[in-house]
Amino acid sequence: MNQPSSDKPQIDHQKLQQALEKVLPETAPVIEEEIQIRSDDASTRRHDDDRFMARFFGLCVGMIGLVTVLPAIYNWVVTSQGVEFQSVARWAWILGFIGALHLVYALFAMQIPDFGSLESLAAFLLIVTCVYGFAGMSLMLDDGSGKITSFLQVPLAVKTRAVMWCGVMFGITALGCYLFGREALIWRRRHLAVRV
Repeated sequence: MNQPSSDKPQIDHQKLQQALEKVLPETAPVIEEEIQIRSDDASTRRHDDDRFMARFFGLCVGMIGLVTVLPAIYNWVVTSQGVEFQSVARWAWILGFIGALHLVYALFAMQIPDFGSLESLAAFLLIVTCVYGFAGMSLMLDDGSGKITSFLQVPLAVKTRAVMWCGVMFGITALGCYLFGREALIWRRRHLAVRV
């Protein structure tokens, strides 16, 4: 009695392996490793670029903070050299506090090179921009009652210079807010593209 032969052809695994070796070059695993190394190098280079840019942005915010504190330092030096005791004006304390916040956010951005830190930096600068805008407009539109100038302890002789100072700092912080927010959006899009 003859057994029926199966319809499936028998595969000789050795012949198949030999045929695949002829078709596939021996360098295929090497090419795959090279592609992996190049992608790792590109990722490392991008991370180094992000770290450099985060340090640059942190340095920029630190410089803005230093410029913010300059009038306050001048006021502190002048009041300390006076013959009679004078208290430091309230606006100098406010500028000192804002400058210290600039330094804290600068260190934060330098330590964490991420789009989240840039977004928080942009939000902080937006708040500072609003403060400068509000203070400048309040000083400019002061109706003579002097409520704002007396609260900030700004002498009437330098009220015009204080308005100009607020305008300049408004422009600087608004520009920084725009640039940092734009860069944070670019980083976020790139991060989402890598994850997909």
